[in-house]
Amino acid sequence: MQNQPYLQAGIAVVEFDYTAVAPDRNAKTGAFWALYNGRDIAPHTRDRRRPDGLGLGLPPHAGRAERDGGGDRRGAGGGGGVLAAGQGGPGAGLFDPWIALTMPMSSGVQGLGPYRYASLSGQGETLENSKSGAPWWSSSGLGRFVDHASSLPFDAHTIAAALAPRALVIDQGTADPFVNSKGTSVVVYPAAKRVYEWLGVGDRIGISVRGGGHCDLSGFTSVLPFVQKILLNQTISKNYDNLGSYGSPMTAAFPWVTATPKVPSGWWTIQRT
Repeated sequence: MQNQPYLQAGIAVVEFDYTAVAPDRNAKTGAFWALYNGRDIAPHTRDRRRPDGLGLGLPPHAGRAERDGGGDRRGAGGGGGVLAAGQGGPGAGLFDPWIALTMPMSSGVQGLGPYRYASLSGQGETLENSKSGAPWWSSSGLGRFVDHASSLPFDAHTIAAALAPRALVIDQGTADPFVNSKGTSVVVYPAAKRVYEWLGVGDRIGISVRGGGHCDLSGFTSVLPFVQKILLNQTISKNYDNLGSYGSPMTAAFPWVTATPKVPSGWWTIQRT
């Protein structure tokens, strides 16, 4: 992670070695497996369990960025306050209410890469080849949909939308040879944004479509203004709704937006922090 720009912005950064929790491999070692030995559970669940320890004594939304200290940059999550990053980030943000901002970086399938529309860019990352190459990323439940991922009752935009009303900013590189950056940009992000808008918090979701490849460190500075907006309540000028060279949303992938019900005035109050 590029720490200095965040520190200069007044955001504390906590790093640690995720391999001590659960290495990104099939071996069941580390603190995660000491707790969940014998369970049919994914090591990426560590991304939502580790805040339990890291967050002790911290007030909610304490202006802190948390980042794993090495290895595959997709295997990161955040907690104890404000920020989640990586493939496991959406799960961390979804299950831990202390996370005010989720920041998936080049996350790919099983992160915010779509299971459907898998071949829009990158290597054509699918449920099938991800389960074949890294079966430990998820439990056997997801494996039941191998070879018929289109039958999944959800897709990545569902997870992204479920984070609302808490904030989400997505990082994608147009030169990423591995993950389906275009699919995330033109399908997952705009579909989730419609839900955020329906809830009245459309300003709390954004995407940074940058140049560069997989987990390029420039992604951290690219999303920093959005982080400052959410954490520090700063006014920013950068447009985090710009899909760059990918053009416009692929609206045919989410036709349900044309039938979104209207929310009656005063029906609910969104807690924005």
